[in-house]
Amino acid sequence: MTEKLLAEYEIPGELPTRNEAINAQKANKYGGSRLKNTATDKCTWPANGLPEVDAVKIEATFYRSDRRTDPDNIISATKYVMDGLEAAGVITNDGWKQVKPPFKLGWALDKQNPRTEVKVLEVKNETKQD
Repeated sequence: MTEKLLAEYEIPGELPTRNEAINAQKANKYGGSRLKNTATDKCTWPANGLPEVDAVKIEATFYRSDRRTDPDNIISATKYVMDGLEAAGVITNDGWKQVKPPFKLGWALDKQNPRTEVKVLEVKNETKQD
């Protein structure tokens, strides 16, 4: 397999954590759906206009405004990033054939500019010609 940088972009603000998604689902039967749709839309617009590819690898760093959230809750927002790539038409699905391991995920503190920085790598299978 070969990898080629397809895009690097930034999603402004903080994406919802897993705990925030659970609390939204508990608060209202439509709350979880509303939160997911809003977060997915936020992740879709920076990916709009990118070409469609067969498969991708993702690298993302989630910059938070404080350290009050556990890292495992922060990186759960990868779901919204992947759904955004699918909604933007970059990948046809966010399943095993279109998303290749490993994810490279990180988190950091930036009190003035919370954001998510995303790097999308196109993955191509090399076929051997006989």
